[in-house]
Amino acid sequence: MKKNAKGLYTTSITYAGKRYYIRAKTQKELWQRAAQKQRDLEEGKITANGNTTVERWAAEWLETYKKGSVRKGTYERHASYVRRHLVAHMGDVKMKDVRPVHLQKILNGLGNLSIDTVTKVSDTFNAIFERARRNGIIYSNPAADLELPHAVPHGSRRAVTDEERKYILILSKTHPAGLWVKMMLYCGLRPEETVPLQWCHIDLDSDRPRVRIEFAVEARTGEIKPPKSEAGIRSVPIPLPFAAELRAVRPADSPFGYVFTRSNGQRHSVNTLRRLWVSFKTDLDILMGAQTVQLEQKKRSTAKYKTVIIKSVVAPDLVPYCMRHTYCTDLQAAGVPINVAKELMGHSDIKTTSAIYTHSTDVAINHAADMINAHAGATSGATPNTVKTG
Repeated sequence: MKKNAKGLYTTSITYAGKRYYIRAKTQKELWQRAAQKQRDLEEGKITANGNTTVERWAAEWLETYKKGSVRKGTYERHASYVRRHLVAHMGDVKMKDVRPVHLQKILNGLGNLSIDTVTKVSDTFNAIFERARRNGIIYSNPAADLELPHAVPHGSRRAVTDEERKYILILSKTHPAGLWVKMMLYCGLRPEETVPLQWCHIDLDSDRPRVRIEFAVEARTGEIKPPKSEAGIRSVPIPLPFAAELRAVRPADSPFGYVFTRSNGQRHSVNTLRRLWVSFKTDLDILMGAQTVQLEQKKRSTAKYKTVIIKSVVAPDLVPYCMRHTYCTDLQAAGVPINVAKELMGHSDIKTTSAIYTHSTDVAINHAADMINAHAGATSGATPNTVKTG
């Protein structure tokens, strides 16, 4: 036992012909760590050290500390955070080389997610590296003091801008998520209502095509259930141009098939829909002019290079629910009465609808003026064109 240049007590143990070094601030902590390390090695729990990659340690953490000790949904959430937000960015980095700035940059890139989600990702990072510290793999925890970025407040909603709508519709022509995005934009479905949607719920053969919403997926459990309120069960008109697009892809002999499916033909889950949106939003970002670089793929892939965004231009708060919010503002602009909009949106309380309708637009005001003029002209005997306001 001796002190190193940093004033830390150090010792080493040898197991299976390999030497493991342990450091600590006090002699007592050093012996405790050495004893714990010896037990873990003998029990086969730990074979990692500072040269272990982040990907390998994260897999060890999931297997040893999460699998079997938490609910399946919680485990899958941790695994998703690890895969998408840690391994994807620095899986090949050695544990001893990870610095707080690396993890902070990852968090800073999650500004398009809710505060709740970013907090959970940060907590997962902290748990992974804190467990590594306790196992003597690293001396300090680089995730211990990360700052949460300005994220999208939970439940915040807005309509898409004219510029966003333009590029969303362009991308929807070619992207696998195109029809799904349009279903929310043109019919106002909630994302969770699109998951269990089957072709038998869509009437494309009448003069007035409609979609019937009867079920939704429960985000926490993945179960298909009726909507939370009776108002959620509703029929919504489908714009004729969009009905034509749906008619073109409708299978001839699968009325009970799901409308939106994964590449394997199975229906989407909440998680696969999230990934679908991330893919759509990334391509939208590139289409709208994001700065990108081409990086060579290290692992096997069909493409040799991967496009990586280094400066995003798409708004962080653009989320799938923005399509539904836009549908409601479109109803207002079209002059649809608020009580009818309430039914089409599936709102149980008209106050929810009015919170959107109160965002008056020039289009809505002009439309109202036209209707007032037309009504005034009809009741006065004059033609609408001769009626002037102001």
